[in-house]
Order: sequence, then C-alpha cells, then structure tokens
Amino acid sequence: MEDPTDQSLLETALRETEEEIFIPRSQVQVLGSQFSFPNHKDTIEITPFLGYLGHINPKQITFNPDEVHQVFTLSFEQLSDPSLITYKPFRESNFKIPVFHGGPQEVWGITAFITQNMIKNIFRL
Repeated sequence: MEDPTDQSLLETALRETEEEIFIPRSQVQVLGSQFSFPNHKDTIEITPFLGYLGHINPKQITFNPDEVHQVFTLSFEQLSDPSLITYKPFRESNFKIPVFHGGPQEVWGITAFITQNMIKNIFRL
C-alpha cells in the first residue's frame, strides 16, 4: 500500500518488496510497468511493475510472515505452457481469469491476471 512518504508508485512497489521479502531496492532492475486498474471492490488502484532480481534461490529468501505465506518461483516456460494454465469464471461473471499450475501453489486471482497481462504485453505472446 502507498505510504505518504513514497514519492512515486515505483517507490511504493520497491518499499513493499523490501518489507515483504527483504530484497533491497538496489537489487531490483525495473524492466517496466503495466497500466493501473482498480481491484474488484474498486477500493484501491493497482499498478504492477516488473523487475529482474538476477539469480536468486527462492529457498533462501526470508520473508515477513505477517505479509507473505510462501515464496516460490515458476519459470517463464511454466507460465507460458498452455497445459499448465486453466481458466475459471471471475465471481458470477462471464469474464474468465487464468489459474497457473506447475508450482507448489496455484497462482490465481489478481496475481494471475497481472502475470498473464505482463506476459502478453511485455513479451508480446
């Protein structure tokens, strides 16, 4: 969430990364951002950023258990493999959202929506 001391949405994202998974902002190479959009209750605006962290071992990442349940990775190949993606209706609508499989947890909801849009828009797939 944006803090009054944040000078930009990017600064908010980098601060949140430090607070949640203890990766310093100096280690993040920001590659781009995506359009802003409201959450499903229209109570907050979300602006996703894509960053490169270099080679990391997710098993060595420590995290804030008050903010994060688990840290894991999915490869680009997993995220773009049609056999590992299913779609389900969003709430009671005809709009379908992706669910990514292949890892220790399914990636779904707003995270899956953002991930799919990043793959399509930034990587042009």
